[in-house]
Amino acid sequence: SSNDSLGNMIAYIRSYALEYFEDSGIHCRINIPDNLPNVEVIGEIRRNVFLVVKEALNNILKHANATEVEIRLVREENELILYIQDNGIGINLDSLRQFSNGLKNMKKRMDDVQIEFSIENRNGTLVTLRRKLPTV
Repeated sequence: SSNDSLGNMIAYIRSYALEYFEDSGIHCRINIPDNLPNVEVIGEIRRNVFLVVKEALNNILKHANATEVEIRLVREENELILYIQDNGIGINLDSLRQFSNGLKNMKKRMDDVQIEFSIENRNGTLVTLRRKLPTV
């Protein structure tokens, strides 16, 4: 439970992503604001967010033909938004296999913890995770 903070979760994602792409030929940039809100992130949310990030990074490595990936955390008013953007060929949402379990699982994991999930083709693939901050 001592790891139940946004800062610790983001630090773990940062370290995992940098190591994951280390010898891949894909340059990984991570942009995280210094003034992260000090909010608790329970284990179920940490686990599901990490697994979705891990799947997104795996998809980039396997399918994107990307040379760069950026992981960016943004605070907008009462929300936190995590963007994972690559510069690859982009996801073709029309030709996905009908039962693409990876994407279905990503969406379900985020639905389970009330985090909005989207994936789109925007000069590569952009995965967005969006969650309202708790009001104090």
